[in-house]
Amino acid sequence: MDLFSIILITHIIGAVLVLGGATFIEVFLNKSLRDGEIDPIERSFMKTTISVLRVGLFISVFSGLGLILVYRINDQIFRLYDPLLWAKFTILFIVLVNTLFMLTRQIKLKYGSAISFVSWYFVFILGFLASGPPYPYTLVMMYYVITLVIGYFVLQGIRRMLGIKL
Repeated sequence: MDLFSIILITHIIGAVLVLGGATFIEVFLNKSLRDGEIDPIERSFMKTTISVLRVGLFISVFSGLGLILVYRINDQIFRLYDPLLWAKFTILFIVLVNTLFMLTRQIKLKYGSAISFVSWYFVFILGFLASGPPYPYTLVMMYYVITLVIGYFVLQGIRRMLGIKL
């Protein structure tokens, strides 16, 4: 197996950990908030899940840098001009800012969790679209915003069905 394949598999494993972590954070959050508060056991589950997400993010970031290095070594710098890659970078920046806003309580949980949850899925899907036809950056970001709005309302609908008020 060549270096590129090893780094790519590592990148996918990191992405799966991030996506699984984001999914379970949302599940545990909604389950925890059904009674209006997060008890110590629920908090422990959330901390563990957040740790899994962080490990996955660490793996993804460093393997992503490895992919960039392989592109440089193999004279494939043109791959760095891919609009999907820049859309992923933009959305990851949005997730970072959103996380900071959530930690400092500058954004309501219902908005912050929707942004995080939808963004991680969107980035994951973009990773699989990278091998297909090129998509313009603005179109990808427009779809992202539309997906965020739809995702927010879907999550709010689920919370309403579960009797959760955020």
